[in-house]
Amino acid sequence: PLVAPINVTAVMLNQTTANITWMYPIDPSNDEDLSLLGGYIKGFYVIVFAPNSLQPPIVHRNYKGTIGQMYWDIVGNLTPGTTYHAQVKAFTKKGDGKPSTAYIFTPPKEDFRKFVLILINITNLSYLTFQK
Repeated sequence: PLVAPINVTAVMLNQTTANITWMYPIDPSNDEDLSLLGGYIKGFYVIVFAPNSLQPPIVHRNYKGTIGQMYWDIVGNLTPGTTYHAQVKAFTKKGDGKPSTAYIFTPPKEDFRKFVLILINITNLSYLTFQK
């Protein structure tokens, strides 16, 4: 495929797991767009790597979604505090397409879920104090 996925993002689900999302900007009803595919899209590779680490890249083959809509993949085993790059590329039976621009993210070292629980528990309180 001659077109790279776009709008790659990562949303942390917890300290070690991210939901990677992206779109593939091809209109399947447009013949000019279809000519850029180079064949039927069989799926996507989701590649997450830490350039400043010895960790091997995490590579998933993903088949979720419909062209023109949002795709997603859950990636786990991330190390909190480590900076990662997420890239996505389509593949056909002829081979791999262009990779997306890297989305750079860092899983938090602190568990952010406890702050969500605090907010849920204070819905009936009239004030809130934060402690370090």
